[in-house]
Amino acid sequence: MPNLMPDQSKHSKRRTLAASLMLMAGLVHLALAAPHLQDARGAGLFFLSLAGGQIVWAVMMLHHRTKRLERIGTIGLALAPTILYAITRMVRAPYGVAPEPVDTMGLVAVLLQIGVIGSLWSTAPRRHANEAHRHVAAGLAIALIAYGGAIASEGIDALAEPEGPHGHEENGPQDHVDAPVKDEAAGSGPEPNNGHGH
Repeated sequence: MPNLMPDQSKHSKRRTLAASLMLMAGLVHLALAAPHLQDARGAGLFFLSLAGGQIVWAVMMLHHRTKRLERIGTIGLALAPTILYAITRMVRAPYGVAPEPVDTMGLVAVLLQIGVIGSLWSTAPRRHANEAHRHVAAGLAIALIAYGGAIASEGIDALAEPEGPHGHEENGPQDHVDAPVKDEAAGSGPEPNNGHGH
């Protein structure tokens, strides 16, 4: 029993470290949410929800340390956002026209999330390689679903915007049709006068 206590203490410290790193990542995403809400509301809401999830997870991790909670943090709140960050630096980001640039705050958040992953994986003794592969595959799937959902919501927002421009296009042809009618009326006026003059 005395031999187990140092290991338990070490694991407890690593889980506390993971919670602290996740809390900081959540605060970084919270800071990123405000400017994105002004430029792209969908991206801002994503950062806001991710920040809320990471902060809540960190608080829960300090009080209720369960394997299920560790998996949620590792896969859903640390690994998936890290993969999504990499994806949006290689292909067009949602609500944009090109891949996002590598930014300082984004890198800080990614490094914090990698620290969370490393801290939690190190607490599991003799972790099999295939289990880590399953975690990576699950994180990749979540990241791709989030990316696809953002692209889809971007298209829905675009479809809702053109109502005003269509109204102007409908009025445009009417103005062009009315103009020739007025010209013909104006042109028909002088003809009787020419007849009377002759």
